[in-house]
This record gives sequence, C-alpha cells and structure tokens, in this order.
Amino acid sequence: MDNNVLASDHVDSILGAIRNEGFERGAKWGKKMRVVDFNQGIDARLVTTQMAKNLATINLTPVRLAFDFDGVELQYRSAVARLATVGFRHFTNYLMFNFNDAPESLYRRMKVNLELTQRLDVAITGFPMRYIPIDHVDRQYVSPGWRWRYLRGIQCVLLATHGMVSPNPDFFAAAFGESYEGFIEILSMPDRYIVHRKEFKSNQARDWRRRFRRLSKSSRAELLGILADLNRSRDKQRDIAKHREFRRLLEHYYPAEEGAVP
Repeated sequence: MDNNVLASDHVDSILGAIRNEGFERGAKWGKKMRVVDFNQGIDARLVTTQMAKNLATINLTPVRLAFDFDGVELQYRSAVARLATVGFRHFTNYLMFNFNDAPESLYRRMKVNLELTQRLDVAITGFPMRYIPIDHVDRQYVSPGWRWRYLRGIQCVLLATHGMVSPNPDFFAAAFGESYEGFIEILSMPDRYIVHRKEFKSNQARDWRRRFRRLSKSSRAELLGILADLNRSRDKQRDIAKHREFRRLLEHYYPAEEGAVP
C-alpha cells in the first residue's frame, strides 16, 4: 500500500473519485470535517504548482511528504512552499535515517523543517523513520554513517517525544539540542538521562556530562565502540572492568551494585 500516487497516470481521476465520494475541500460529516490521508506520503519531487492546486480540491490533512536525504532538499522546500500557498497548514513529514546518511544530515533536515515552519507560517511535524534492510530481522542494522549508540539515543529521544519532532523551536532545542554538537551529546547520553530529562539535572548526570566533555575526539570514538560491544555482551560488569579508562563513564550506562565493579 506504499504506492506513489502522484506518479500515477490516473492521479487526476483518483482525485476526482475522492471528491465524488464526498471528500472535496471543506466537506463535513455532520459537524466533523471529512479527512483524506495519503498515509504513505506524496512525492515532493512531483508537487508542481498545478498539482498543489489539484490536491487543494480535497480535504487532505495532514500533508505527508518525505525528506529522506539531502539530495531532495530543493524539491522538498518547493513542495512545502507550493502547498502552503494553496492553503495547506499541517504537515507530518517522514525523515528516513540510518540509510546513506549520517547524524548530521538528520539534524540538518529537522532544522530545515523548523525554518520552513517559521517562514511559511505552517506546522511541520517530523516523523523520523529508521531504515532497516528487510533481511535484518533482528533489527540491529547500523549503516556506515551511524553508530549504535546514536541510533539508541534517537530511539530514546523519540520515546520521550512520542515518536514525533515538534515544530516548536523551544521543544526541539530541549529534545534534540540547540546545535549539532548538542545533538550528538544528547544521543551519547545513557538511556535514562535522555528519557527522563529531569534526571539530567541530577549529580549523576552532571558527572557523566563532565567526564564525557573531557574526552578527546578519538576517545569518544573509542567509547562509542565499547558501548556497541557492551550492548551485545552477556556479562556487562565483567567487560566494563576491562576498560579502566572509561569505567566511570560506562557505569552511568550500566549501573552496578556497590562494589560490583572493582
């Protein structure tokens, strides 16, 4: 059911059928608006000025577009602007990650949505979707541009935000960081410091942040590798003890009972 409806040679007939079924622009059932939802999304590359006008003849809400990689940014920006011009205000747009991208790309695409929200007076809610190849049934795939800890961090952030990226700038900054460096720091945090933001102000969380910020670039990369290995470990406390340089940091991720780690 993931057909690219705008690519169909019969898209005008499809829109006509939708109107004939009583879902034309402004149609209601009693006091409630009748809603059309192309749940799989519409192709931003095919949203011409005329197509935007055609879509405006039905009660389409929210509009769903995909902003899956940097190469479609110009078409994506144009599609949102054209749809806003004909009256669409609510967007829930897909953002694929863990494919041929990196964390910096995802962060930048989310920031594009914030920019368009403010400039065009619309509300663009982001819906990040993690790519996993169909043959990776264990769902542990990590693409070359990502790290296991970053993917886990995204999962925790989205758990706290109910899977969505709010178009509110203040909410976005709190959830994803005010800068790319802040974004990476959030993704690197232990799970509970991400999900339970009030705990991030605790002494434990401050200790993690102080130790993390002291690490060099190479040490951070080493830490990320260790965390990926620990995720697969059956005896985490034993393996933590092997990494004395990072032990205090690692204990934030996998707290041990007092005395469990020498």
